[in-house]
Amino acid sequence: MSVQSEKLMEIVEELGLQAEPMAAFYKVAVGGRAVYIAKSKKVARVDLSGFDIKHPAVTRISENEARELKLGKVRGQINFEKTEDRVLEAFRTSLEMMKHLAEVPVDEAGPTPVLAKNANKRNRKKAITRKAKGRAARKPSDLTTAQGAEA
Repeated sequence: MSVQSEKLMEIVEELGLQAEPMAAFYKVAVGGRAVYIAKSKKVARVDLSGFDIKHPAVTRISENEARELKLGKVRGQINFEKTEDRVLEAFRTSLEMMKHLAEVPVDEAGPTPVLAKNANKRNRKKAITRKAKGRAARKPSDLTTAQGAEA
């Protein structure tokens, strides 16, 4: 089953959000979280990135599943096998939750800050690795020449 894209875009506008066109999706983002809507006249895929909700029409995706499927921070997808009313309700609820999470302080927001914290650890490791590679790239003769020039 699919839903007319106009119906989804109406909900986006009603909630005061903006849909940014991308290559294959529209991106509705607030506070580091996003809802991706597949570009087509009849939409059959909506991804929730950086958050998820408990709703009968939302299939939750674990971090491991997302990694295997190469979905990045996607933690849920709207299940279009449900009725159109359920799908639209899940879509509206997802956007409302995303807006709410943007207003909540980071410590109270739930699993997303943990992901950000882990991302910071990864960035630190990358920086340390880059620094070590830079040191290894220097030749010992370069170091002695530079030290001799200073003296």
